Amino acid sequence: MYKRIERIKKRVVVDHYPICIEKYRITADVLERSKHDPAVVQRGKMLQAYAQRMPIAIADDELIVGLGASKPMGLEIGPNYGIWTQDEIDSLVEDGYIMSEEDQRALQELNKYHDPATQIGMQGDIFYEPESECILKLLKAGLVLPPWKEKSEGGGVGGYAQIGLGLGPSLVLLLVDYTKILHNGTNALIRQARDCQKALRFTDGEAIDKFRTYQAVIMAFEAMNTLTGRYSKLAAEMAAKESDPVRRAELEGIQCQAEGLSIPPLSATKAISVFSPCTACLWRTPGITPSPAVWTPTWRARAAPARCP
Repeated sequence: MYKRIERIKKRVVVDHYPICIEKYRITADVLERSKHDPAVVQRGKMLQAYAQRMPIAIADDELIVGLGASKPMGLEIGPNYGIWTQDEIDSLVEDGYIMSEEDQRALQELNKYHDPATQIGMQGDIFYEPESECILKLLKAGLVLPPWKEKSEGGGVGGYAQIGLGLGPSLVLLLVDYTKILHNGTNALIRQARDCQKALRFTDGEAIDKFRTYQAVIMAFEAMNTLTGRYSKLAAEMAAKESDPVRRAELEGIQCQAEGLSIPPLSATKAISVFSPCTACLWRTPGITPSPAVWTPTWRARAAPARCP
C-alpha cells in the first residue's frame, strides 16, 4: 500500500495546474437552452449537464475515484463569479498555470455571452453606489480577495477558478447532512421530493416556488446517480480489459461501490468510495481567487491602500 501511495503522490503533486473551460462551456449551453426557466430550475439543469457531460477518469492505483475538473489536477473557470480578462489569463500563464491558446480564445468568446453581467457582479452592484463608497475602498484594497475592480473595468472581483462540479457562488453557508444520503440513498430522497410535489396545493404563490425547488432537488439527486453510474460503467469497462487480476478485482470493487449511492444502506467502504463523486456534485473547492500567494500581477497592481474617512 505504501508503494501505491507513493505512486499516486508523484502523480498529484505537480508544479503546473491546467486551467479548464469545459464547465463554462456546459453552463453557457444550458443557459441558452433554458433562458426562460427560473434560476433554481436552471441550476438543477446545470448540475445534470455537468454529471452527464464532464469528462471522467479512473487513474492507475486509484481506489477512491472522482475527477473534479475536465483535466487531471485542473481548475475549472467559474462561469457565475466573474469574467477572466485576457490580461489576467496572461498573468496566470506567466505564473505557471497551463492554458492552451485555443482555450484562451474560446474563453474570450464565452465571456461575450456573460459580459457585462455575471451573478456575483450583479449582486455586488450595490457597492458601487455613492452611499457605499467607504465599503468599496475596502474591497478594492484586497480585504476581499482578489481586490475589486473599478466600475469602468467591469466591476466585481473578476475571474474565479476551482475544482468540483458544485454550482456556487452562494450567499449562504451550507451544512450538508451526508448521513441522509448514506442511510436512505438518493432514490429514496428522489421519491420523497416527488411525494412533496404531489402533496402541494396551489393556493398561494409560494406553492409554485416550492414545486420548482423540489424539481431542482430531484434533478440534483438524479445528477449524483448519473455521475456515479458513469464511474461504475467506466470501472466495469476497465476491469474487462485489465490483465492484472489484483487490479481487475479493485476495478470490479469500484464498479459495485459506485452503484451503491442510490441503494441504502451503504457500508463504510461504499460510503467512502461514493463520497468523492458525491462531494464533487455538491461543492466547489477554492482554487485561485482566495489566496494571496497565487494573486496574478494584475490583481497585485489592482490592490490599493484603503483610506476611509
